[in-house]
Amino acid sequence: EETSYYVRLQYNGGILPFYTKVDGITNATGKQKDSPFTRSFIAGGGAFGYKMDDIRVDVEGLYSQLAKDTAVVNTSETNVADSLTAFSGLVNVYYDIAIEDMPITPYVGVGVGAAYISNPSKADTVKDQKGFGFAYQAKAGVSYDVTPEIKLFAGARYFGSYGASFNKEAV
Repeated sequence: EETSYYVRLQYNGGILPFYTKVDGITNATGKQKDSPFTRSFIAGGGAFGYKMDDIRVDVEGLYSQLAKDTAVVNTSETNVADSLTAFSGLVNVYYDIAIEDMPITPYVGVGVGAAYISNPSKADTVKDQKGFGFAYQAKAGVSYDVTPEIKLFAGARYFGSYGASFNKEAV
């Protein structure tokens, strides 16, 4: 039985342009199904966890910043912020699919927690608002044993947040 604590540092830059839905933002004509914010190259985090045989459990902190896509947001939307930031904390559970005598290990995982998100409005009276929402994610990938103590991970994740509520303009 293998048990141990671990620390993980990660870069979470987006490669695929996943959709970011923000209620209250009107997209340009013909772009209604496009995301008002672009994928992020400014994203990362870290985790502290415990491994028990093929199961890992960790507490993860994440930061991400998305930029406004000016080609998608309707020009009448003058109060859409130039960026949207999120700080997230999640508890994750992973299953490592061990392959005998192989340095590569596929894994799958899920996590739940909270996200602290900036208001996507730049209206002076509300731009400094921030709010909490429920956060969740699903992950899959592979790890490579560089040494018995050091692993290199490559994978994909789906991250979502729901429930943060903001004022678009002063009430």
